[in-house]
Amino acid sequence: RTLQPVGNESRDCSLLLDHVLMKHQGLWVCSIRFQDDEPYHDAMPTVVTVKTPSKVHFLETPRTQLAAENRSVTLNCSTHSAVHECVWTWYEDESKVSERVVKYNFTSVDGYDCSVVVPAVERNLQGIWQCAVRYGDPLHPNVSYARPFSLTVVKTGPIVFRAVAKWVHVLKGSSSVLECVVQEPVEECIWFYQNETNSNQASSLSQITRFQPTNFNNCSLRIEGISGAMEGSGWYTCGARNQGESNFTTAPPIRLDYAYPGNVTTQSLVSSTELLVLICQLSNVVPGASCDWMHPSQYNIFEFNTTAKYEADFNPETGICSISFRPMLVDVGHWKCVFSVNNKNLILGEASFTVLSSPQNVRLSWIVGIL
Repeated sequence: RTLQPVGNESRDCSLLLDHVLMKHQGLWVCSIRFQDDEPYHDAMPTVVTVKTPSKVHFLETPRTQLAAENRSVTLNCSTHSAVHECVWTWYEDESKVSERVVKYNFTSVDGYDCSVVVPAVERNLQGIWQCAVRYGDPLHPNVSYARPFSLTVVKTGPIVFRAVAKWVHVLKGSSSVLECVVQEPVEECIWFYQNETNSNQASSLSQITRFQPTNFNNCSLRIEGISGAMEGSGWYTCGARNQGESNFTTAPPIRLDYAYPGNVTTQSLVSSTELLVLICQLSNVVPGASCDWMHPSQYNIFEFNTTAKYEADFNPETGICSISFRPMLVDVGHWKCVFSVNNKNLILGEASFTVLSSPQNVRLSWIVGIL
């Protein structure tokens, strides 16, 4: 190699070998000359011995990779130590390991990178891929294998969101999951936040995060204790991008509100028509809340009221929830009213009643105790 000297007064002719390979082993001589027309003067020779590593360590490789059909994809494989030959093998699935075939075999350009670019990946290349490297003595090389990974080849099309939350409530300081699942595999997910005051201004959208989906199609986002620039309540928008594309497709925004558990007050009465009426009221009115009544037999009245015996009503503006019915012996026991949000996953408050039978007076034959 020929190079210009560096350092003070151009006296430094040192040579730095960035990637030491076995071919660099041998005798090295530094020669200098003061003028172009003068002969070179040799220094004492230097012997370079390259020690073969016992094992090559690979940089982190993915366990799974997604590729779009008929588009290029890069299969990454890099090492911490110098190698001289790269081998890529493929087999269809774990049951056909014995049928693996060599797809690529080449010399590493820089001695460290064995990545390969597949220009137009096809469905028949879907399966298990593994990178192997040869290093050390070319006549008797050592071999190391990277962890195999699964390549999934998909045919991209319009992104369809299979499940997206609409309205989510969260207790302050707690965590919640904003559901966002797409129909087919995608390469990347993105989330935006928009507070309530700027809900009509597209420019007020702020990006929260970008990440690879779970199982290729789950872009759901876990919201931990909300603080900082995001005040929490507002609109959250989920987006997804196909493999090889740059634009994201977004789902309808999700409304997130804080929920505050409240006290529940109760009342009971018997109407002139001998109907028993149980009443609950939640002190903190929460938009989007629901009310359910649990029968003493531990079933939800709204789910099993097949005979229309029970008449229930809930006013979301006042937080008053009531149920009326003509009692029978099957109705004796503990009743419960439950206020909740997030598809009944977050309980805001509840109260219980105990209905007892007393036969002395028909009009007062049902004694209600509040727990």
